[in-house]
Amino acid sequence: MRKLLFLGACLVALASQPVMAQTGGAEVIVIKVLEANGSMQIGIARPGSKPEHREVNLKQLKEKGEGDYLNGQAEYTRSLLVELSQQGYSLTTTYTANEGTGGSGPTTLIFTKRQ
Repeated sequence: MRKLLFLGACLVALASQPVMAQTGGAEVIVIKVLEANGSMQIGIARPGSKPEHREVNLKQLKEKGEGDYLNGQAEYTRSLLVELSQQGYSLTTTYTANEGTGGSGPTTLIFTKRQ
């Protein structure tokens, strides 16, 4: 009788559905960077808030003593990356869309929050 009950319990256990792994949704931030006409436009989409738009005039960065356009752009981008890193985000993926005229489109950076 014990063997029969044990066998029945094993069959019930095998017939039941396994519990699906439950994880919280990962927090993702998407940043689009477009450089054109001496300015850098940045769109930031965060979970649970309105998208944020930042515009940086690279000419003004140069006048502030940041060196040339490239140095000013690099310094501003670095400060944004440090800000996100301090909030617990890490860079996961980057890609650049190509426009049909041979130029490059906006660069997209995807950050995820470390668990």
